[in-house]
Amino acid sequence: GAFADMQRYVNTTMSRLTEIVDEVNRNAENLASASEQVSATAQALAQAASEQAAGVEETSASLEQMTASIAQNTENARVTD
Repeated sequence: GAFADMQRYVNTTMSRLTEIVDEVNRNAENLASASEQVSATAQALAQAASEQAAGVEETSASLEQMTASIAQNTENARVTD
């Protein structure tokens, strides 16, 4: 009768709600995992950028030393002439 129908509807609704909650939980876990991956990638990129900046700084210092050496060699050549 009516009570059995109502019980079926409630059971069906509860079953569907359970499925929805499970799906939301799975999606939340997937989102958390993706967020961790994005964070790890961002950290790796930051580290690589920092290392690259250090390399550029070293190259710049080397170029300054070479420029100073060339200037000194040019001055020495003038004095020798």
